[in-house]
Amino acid sequence: MSKKFMLMEPKNENFNILIGSVNKYEVPRFQRDYAWDQEQWEDLWSDIENLDDDDFHYMGYIVLQQKEQYSFDVIDGQQRLVTLSLIIMAAMKSIKDMIDKGDDINDNEMRINELTNRFIGSKSVISLKVTNKLVLNRNNNEYFQKICSDLKAPNQRGTTATNKLIRKCFDFFFVKKTLEIQVKMLLFL
Repeated sequence: MSKKFMLMEPKNENFNILIGSVNKYEVPRFQRDYAWDQEQWEDLWSDIENLDDDDFHYMGYIVLQQKEQYSFDVIDGQQRLVTLSLIIMAAMKSIKDMIDKGDDINDNEMRINELTNRFIGSKSVISLKVTNKLVLNRNNNEYFQKICSDLKAPNQRGTTATNKLIRKCFDFFFVKKTLEIQVKMLLFL
């Protein structure tokens, strides 16, 4: 039986190009759990806030190992990818809240659908569950998938420390939901 060797390739692309494509990304089991905290979230957010309209955020290198044509393992850079995904989901939650208040319902529903399809994954019309573009390791994936599907963090009771960080990250960026910040984030994407 022949083994297929796959090269690890560092990518230096912005989030829109990386996640906004048809590719799917998986954090391998051996990678560490989500570990970023407020210090890293604030650094990332500061970078986003300081972008000019023509700039793109330098994400650093993301190291990927191709598994199939449109499928990659994330060898390095998973913390940034998860955090950027949570920023998008927090913005989507803010848009969903506007829909719930009756604000510009049709346009905001289109915005959520576009953001979901482009950055989060495809949503089943039957189950309304999202099949994510980003799959995390075994300790984080179920919790992360729940946020992707529901646009809210699950109850914290019995939640592991690493999943509490995911929830805190989602909540941290949800609080930053002014129109100016939403526009800045969408320009960043």
